[in-house]
Amino acid sequence: MDATKNKDVFFETSIQLHQEIDAFSLPIHWGMLIAKKPFFAEVARIIGRQARLNDAFTFSQVFRRMSMLYGETQATSRALSAVLRTMAELGVIDRSNKPTSYSVVPMQEKVSNHIANWLTTAAMISLNKVSISIDEVLADQVFFPFQIDINLNTLDASTFEYLQQGNSIVVFKRNLYS
Repeated sequence: MDATKNKDVFFETSIQLHQEIDAFSLPIHWGMLIAKKPFFAEVARIIGRQARLNDAFTFSQVFRRMSMLYGETQATSRALSAVLRTMAELGVIDRSNKPTSYSVVPMQEKVSNHIANWLTTAAMISLNKVSISIDEVLADQVFFPFQIDINLNTLDASTFEYLQQGNSIVVFKRNLYS
């Protein structure tokens, strides 16, 4: 199967998950955004890292980091503004009293095992990887709004294969992104 078709299967699965839940689901929307929009994923990782130190951040702090990746351009600034606006609309960050200051909403939504497995696939697509260690998924700051618990007991054996390398469990996707 070619990679485009495999990713289409991933997105079809997300639509099925959304229909099963029959309500707004932040984890599903978040997973789609990080899988489909690399810029969004990088902003989320930067904010997630910042949130571990301090729940407040400024536009300029995130812009400085994004400029290292994408260049210091108006397009980067506009895209960052759009991503921050989207995150605020999703309810994961709040605008502070100052116009360029934001704070992370302390919510840590608990994610079901089924959604956690699907988010693992989203992380693999986001990072453009065919394998990922469970530790890397758990430490990925892109998931800062969620509490994800994934381990060998909760890993979906029909979706993933795994291999132990030293102290790490490395996860491989069966039939990439299906």
